[in-house]
Parts: sequence; structure tokens; C-alpha cells
Amino acid sequence: MDNRNTADLTEPLPVHNFGNDQHSYAVIRLKEKLLPGTRIVLVTWLVIYVCLLGVGIYGVKKCPVEKYIPMYLVATGAIGLLSKLLNCYKDKILPFLDVSYILTCLYAVEIVLLIFGSYWVYKEYKPTYDPKDGAQYCDKTVYLVAFVYISILYAITAMVVSG
Repeated sequence: MDNRNTADLTEPLPVHNFGNDQHSYAVIRLKEKLLPGTRIVLVTWLVIYVCLLGVGIYGVKKCPVEKYIPMYLVATGAIGLLSKLLNCYKDKILPFLDVSYILTCLYAVEIVLLIFGSYWVYKEYKPTYDPKDGAQYCDKTVYLVAFVYISILYAITAMVVSG
């Protein structure tokens, strides 16, 4: 609360001194504008990772055609949640610890998982969704969630790289 009396209210509030560096002010304004959108994107990714984790746990024994597909979903969901939450709360939970090395390792593991997951999922493209087919079977939800997730990641990557 400002401790000025009512006579002082006609004076403008002090402005932070950015010196002659208008670039700093522009960066701060840009961050303020982008913050709501950033939060929406973060919440969206958190929901996606929770879904991946849940579907992976659900399908652990339901994809004999490639047993690593549900494990990929579980690992990706768990590591994705951990990395995003750690990044979001790094200043509040661990102010005394530099978590950049931990985040770098988690992101590297996410990339490695994407490579292996792509191999496991695309290698078995169009499995049978009928449990009576035994070793050729994979639960439709498990397979399609993995397939769509990986395909969307590649599409986003292509759009970002191509500009």
C-alpha cells in the first residue's frame, strides 16, 4: 500500500528507471502480454502428459504386438510431467538449487524416448485391435494415443523448423 496522503494522489506514481534502454521495457511488456497464453499452453501440455500416463498405465498388458508402446506412454507422461512442473516451480520449490542441469537431462531423455517410441509405434503400424488375434493385438486406445501424440510432435517440429 502506498503511504501517501490524498493530496499526493495527483502526482503520478514513480516509473521504474529503465535508463535509456527501451529494449528492456519492451521485453517486460512482451512478457506481460504473453503470460496468459503461456499458462494456457503449459496447462494443455500438463493435461496431455497426464493422459499419456493414464493411457499407458491402462494398457500395460494390452499391447502384446509391442510391449514397449504402453511403457513409452508411461515414461513420456511421467518425465513430461516432471520436467514441466520442475520448470514451472523451480524458483519457488528449489530457489537454492540450479535445476538447469536436471531439466537438460529430462529434456534429453524425452528426445531419446521420442526416437524409441517412434520406432516402436511406427514399426507396428496398423496392428489388429481384436484381442483374439493374440500376439498381433494392441489395444486401440493405447496404440492410437501413442501414434497421434508422436505424429503431432513431428508436425509441430516441422512447422517450427520450416518457419
